[in-house]
Amino acid sequence: MKKWRPSGYKRMNFGALLKKFCGFSIIGGISTVLSIGLIFLFNDCFGWHAQVSYALSYLMTIAFSYAMNARYVFRRKLSWQGLSGFLLVYLGGMVAGLGVLAIYMLLFPNVRPSILSILTIPVTMLGNYLLVDKIIFGDILKCRSK
Repeated sequence: MKKWRPSGYKRMNFGALLKKFCGFSIIGGISTVLSIGLIFLFNDCFGWHAQVSYALSYLMTIAFSYAMNARYVFRRKLSWQGLSGFLLVYLGGMVAGLGVLAIYMLLFPNVRPSILSILTIPVTMLGNYLLVDKIIFGDILKCRSK
């Protein structure tokens, strides 16, 4: 008996999906290290407010992350449309991260703002991947067995 599947269903190759997620994670890790360095520089060396430091470092690493992900993970040419979509996804993540940071700062006033900024990373990573993969590069259903 044939198994029923919803209209438009495509079988995903989870190995290919996992490979993409790992590549996205590695680039995200590199971007995160860069972002952490910038946060510490802005907070601890320049004395800037935590949310200004967070936002600026976040924006600076978006361009790097887009270029690396487009080229090495999703194998796409760089485009202004792709960059603007990537930017919108990541700005949404940044707004979520800023909200979480504000809550952390209220809950943990004695913890260094640099550490609290770092603790926002897990909140945004998975959401960013899913939105970038599905919306920007449109590959979530294309990772299927041949």
